[in-house]
Amino acid sequence: MSDIIPRDSECETKSVLDNRKELLIMMEENALIKYVLYLSKYQKTVFICLQGEIDGTTLGISLAADFQFVGESMEFVCSYKQMGIPPNGGLCYYLPKYVGQQKASEILFLGHTIPASHAYKLGIVTDVFPDQDFEAHCIEKAKALTDLPLGVIQGIKALNHANIEELEFYLKKEYEFIEYL
Repeated sequence: MSDIIPRDSECETKSVLDNRKELLIMMEENALIKYVLYLSKYQKTVFICLQGEIDGTTLGISLAADFQFVGESMEFVCSYKQMGIPPNGGLCYYLPKYVGQQKASEILFLGHTIPASHAYKLGIVTDVFPDQDFEAHCIEKAKALTDLPLGVIQGIKALNHANIEELEFYLKKEYEFIEYL
């Protein structure tokens, strides 16, 4: 009979484990929100350099940066669809700003893999570099893009991210929606 009906301690253990899993998910989402906001508020130029297979969350985070460099074999994979959760990392916030609402909806709903060359055509990456010597290409381009006085860079950043409250509101809603699932 004890095999069919769990003892109280087994129920308590399951409850604690479920709560721990929920707590870890909440902590991850909170860290993600803070990271995206940190990138958006950062006073200096932010570069993201990506190679390989990149998930939708990382795509959202990369769009919070000022410049996105990718290797020629990089692919954005929309794994949120297979996981049964909505996109996070600010993806639904930033993507329409880069490609427009209709194209963003198509990308998000279909969830197709986006190769580097197509990401460049869409305007969601700044540049595509050969996989060979990728890091050297990134450094060279970053140096060229930051040849400005710090005050000018800070002014551009402040104006590009003037509506940070909207992003904060969005990220809280994103978190609430994921938490609801």
